[in-house]
Amino acid sequence: MFVSMYNSWQVVSVGECQARCRETGLAIREIRCAKLPFDVSETAVYVSDDHCRHLANVRPSETVECVGSCLATHWIYSTWSEVRLSVDFCAMCDLQLSL
Repeated sequence: MFVSMYNSWQVVSVGECQARCRETGLAIREIRCAKLPFDVSETAVYVSDDHCRHLANVRPSETVECVGSCLATHWIYSTWSEVRLSVDFCAMCDLQLSL
């Protein structure tokens, strides 16, 4: 059976956004050349980038704009100290202080 295929650039993976919470930054993408079948039941095969050289003008960018996640938080353990809240901090948190 002969399977007809064509070459195309494919985004293989996208790295973590290199920005802080809610800030704009960049993520690095892995771009590879693939031989894709016209029949979607067949599997794509990654090949040398030389096979996609004629598609250089449509190659996806290796970086993509992103917004930093606020979920990737972690605990930092240190000695206990007194907590002092500033008015500016509380304004950001939408808290009401009675001074």
